[in-house]
Amino acid sequence: MASVIVALNHYLYGEFSAPWLGFGSSPENRYLHQLPFVRIIWCGHAMPPIFFVVSGYCACYSALRLRDAQDYAAMAKSLSRSAFRRGLRLYLPVFFMSALSQLLLFCGLYNWRWTETALVPWHAPIEHLKYLATYLLDITNLVYLTDNPGLNVQFWVIPLEYIGSLTIYVTVLALAGVKAHFRPAVLAALIAPFVYRGHYNTYTFLAGHLICEMNLLHSQRGGWRFGRRVNAALFFFAWFLIGLPDNYFDTPGYSFLSALEPSPWGAYAQQNWRGLAAILLVFSMSNDIRLQSLPNSQIPQYLSTISWEIYLSHTMIYRLWRNPLVNFFMSWFEYATFAGTWFSFVASGVVMATIVQWGAERLKMINNKLSELSKKAEGNLLM
Repeated sequence: MASVIVALNHYLYGEFSAPWLGFGSSPENRYLHQLPFVRIIWCGHAMPPIFFVVSGYCACYSALRLRDAQDYAAMAKSLSRSAFRRGLRLYLPVFFMSALSQLLLFCGLYNWRWTETALVPWHAPIEHLKYLATYLLDITNLVYLTDNPGLNVQFWVIPLEYIGSLTIYVTVLALAGVKAHFRPAVLAALIAPFVYRGHYNTYTFLAGHLICEMNLLHSQRGGWRFGRRVNAALFFFAWFLIGLPDNYFDTPGYSFLSALEPSPWGAYAQQNWRGLAAILLVFSMSNDIRLQSLPNSQIPQYLSTISWEIYLSHTMIYRLWRNPLVNFFMSWFEYATFAGTWFSFVASGVVMATIVQWGAERLKMINNKLSELSKKAEGNLLM
C-alpha cells in the first residue's frame, strides 16, 4: 500500500497544494481530506521511513534466527550472502529502468518533461549516454550521496536502502556476543544519538532491527508486553503522526510538535517526525495480530506482490501518458474550471492506475529474470 500512496502523490505533485496542507492552517484550508487520519493518502513523504523500518526488520531476521540457534558460522555466512545479494536485488532493476527511461527520453516519447535535464530527443546520443552513466555512478556511490535525481526521482531511496541494510548486517554481527536480555537496551542506546541528531535514514533501519530483536525475544522467553489498549493508542498516535502536513507548525493539533524538536533536526524535522511515526506504526502492528488484518487482506496482499514494480515504474509511465490523459479529459470542458480540473485528474488517475498495474505486472516478469541472474552471480562468485 505504501508504494501506491507514493505513486498517487507523485501523480498530483505540483498540480494542487491543498492535499499537503493541514486542516485549519488557514481559512481556506477546510477540506475533509486534510483532516488527521484521513489525510494519510496524501502522505507520500511518510512512506520511505516505513520502507526503512520494515527493511531493517527483514534484513536481520534470518541472521538473528541463526544466532539464537547458536549457529554463528551459518549466521556469518548468511550476513555475507545477504550483503552481496542485497546490492544486486536493488540495483539490477534500477539499472534496467534507468536505461529504459533514458531510451524513451531520447526517442521523444515523454509527454511530461520535468526540469532534471536539458537533453533533447533525437540529438546528441553521446550526451544521453554520459547523462545515464553519470547518474548510475552517482546512485551507486554510497560514500558521498549526491542530489542527482536522474529521470526517476523516486530512486533516491535506493542507496539509502543499501546503506541501511549494510548497517544492519554490521550491527547484527557486532551485537552477536551480547547477552540476549541486554541486547535490546544496547541497541536502543545505539539508536538514541541518531534520533537526537536527526539521522532518520539510519535510526529507522536500526529500529526495525530492535523490533525484530524484541519480537524474537518475546517468542522465545515470553515476558512483558504493552497491553492492547496501550498498543492501540500507540498505533493511532503513529497514524496521526504519519499524516503530518507540510505546514504542521501552523496546523491545529500538530503545531505543538515544533516545541519538542531537538535543534539538530533543523530542516529535516518533518522527516524525523515521520521516521518516529513509522517506528511506532510498525512496532504497534507487530504486537497485535488484529492490526495486521488490513494489510493481510486480499487487495493489500496482491499489491504487495507488485509493490516494488509499482515503485520502480510509476514515474516513467506518468511521463509517457499522464499529460495526454489529463488533456483528453480536460477537453470535455469548455473552460478549465476547478471542478473540471479535479475531474480530469481523478478520471485520468483511474485510467493511469490500470496502466501502472499492467506495467508493474510486465516489469515483475523482467525482475524475475533479473533475480535469476543475481542468483547465478551469487552461486558463481561466492564460496
